[in-house]
Amino acid sequence: MASPLWESMNCYMVLGVPPTASPQEIKSAWRAASKRHHPDLGGSHDAMVGVNTAYDVLGDPVSRVAHDVHWKVGAGASPGFQRSPRSASQPSPTTAATPRRAGHRPGEPAPRARQGTAGAEPLGNVRERVRQRVQQEADRIRAEVHARAQKIAAEFFQAVGQARRNLALSFAGVVVCSVFGVVFRPALLGSAVAGFAFIGTLGGARIGRHGRSPVLPFTRWGREKATEAAKEATEREVAGLHHYFSDLASLVDLVLRSSTFDDSESQVARRITTAFFLLGYLPVEYSGSERTLVFTDGDERILVRFRHREGAAVNVTIPQKLATLMRHLGIARGYLFCSPGLSGNAATFAAEHNIRAYTIEKMNSWVDETLSADYGGPEGDILAHLESLKTFLASLSRALPEHSTRRSEPRRRRRRRYW
Repeated sequence: MASPLWESMNCYMVLGVPPTASPQEIKSAWRAASKRHHPDLGGSHDAMVGVNTAYDVLGDPVSRVAHDVHWKVGAGASPGFQRSPRSASQPSPTTAATPRRAGHRPGEPAPRARQGTAGAEPLGNVRERVRQRVQQEADRIRAEVHARAQKIAAEFFQAVGQARRNLALSFAGVVVCSVFGVVFRPALLGSAVAGFAFIGTLGGARIGRHGRSPVLPFTRWGREKATEAAKEATEREVAGLHHYFSDLASLVDLVLRSSTFDDSESQVARRITTAFFLLGYLPVEYSGSERTLVFTDGDERILVRFRHREGAAVNVTIPQKLATLMRHLGIARGYLFCSPGLSGNAATFAAEHNIRAYTIEKMNSWVDETLSADYGGPEGDILAHLESLKTFLASLSRALPEHSTRRSEPRRRRRRRYW
């Protein structure tokens, strides 16, 4: 972490921003405070140290959540929920921090929780945002039912008009072919064809399950059926919005279950991705071969690398590879989820290159703190973000290896046959 000074000062008060401030707002406040307190501009050294420390803490998604939990501000002030006790086979959590992005779009609830509003339900603030957006979308769909009915009626009237023209043409074909058939017998074949076309045209146009013959009055009937069809389609579309709640339930199942060494790497990657999403970061790309994930908060990108296996602590090559990718992609912050931990040299290298490393125990604790703080997810349209997350997780599970770290049974020696 940037400095232990954050434990003795509220960084939001130092920069003069609310706990719901976005990273861009924090950066702007830091620049303004730097101009006020810089020693070369009449400020003091101690004040400048405090300003820089506050920005280092709040500008880092991990340090910011640890700060919020310590000072009980913003999302960190919420009581969170009570997880079920871990079984003896599950690793116990250790103290860890967790990343987060703040900010919200006008007309939507703030992604970060208002103080004391989060209840005992996990993902409470995300649920509330989804509930409000689903209600807004349902209201919008229902408000458009009249326009939808007019469109359906207009299409029906156009279809009836075309059916009447076809009816007239087929009737004329029957008459003409019948007249010519008196003197030219093959013309009667055309009369039969036109007759079949005439009979088929009598079915008219349809609205949903209902049809209307073009020889019958259709204006009032068409408007009534168009209204019914529009209402039915509207209610089906509104009912379809509830799949977002099913998606949320799947996310809860994903993050509530603590990771173990029996999980595959793709399971761990999906859990990491979901946790970062709840903290306000959208996944933008991944590499199955490099085991890396890239996230963005709309301004800054972060790079995550994961390595999930049992055994001894990994050597320095793992964080070195991450540091190389960070330089190549122009990313300043990196996170390494390496289940067995890092060796001494690897840990030293990671600390020197702004890489935060997590073991499987710390990762479980990291996710626990994320859920306890109950952040509200990325800013913007939460429904669109859920759709993109679902697509990303599905592609992630197909692209990454699905092996388990359990020891496989010894391979049986195949008996050689000669024939």
